[in-house]
Amino acid sequence: MWLAHLNKQPTQNMVIRTLLSQLGAMLPAPATASLRLTEREQQTLRLIADGHSNKQIASALGSSVETVKWHLKQLYEKLQVKGRIQARKQQLLH
Repeated sequence: MWLAHLNKQPTQNMVIRTLLSQLGAMLPAPATASLRLTEREQQTLRLIADGHSNKQIASALGSSVETVKWHLKQLYEKLQVKGRIQARKQQLLH
């Protein structure tokens, strides 16, 4: 309702837009993918970046291959990639 009122008063509209813009600049930037990764996902990402297989990762992390696959699935979704190579490239960019 109040937005319709803003269109009738261009000066106030400009002031509000300016204030909103300044407020947006003061807010923290959205978290990057690496900040949203769990510690285990970060460890898994480092290991795949080093070229380790799922079996080697499982051994290094003290978990099963199935658990590694679960972490990889979650990791790929968060990074919005389809596999190891893309995940590694994504890691190198950040």
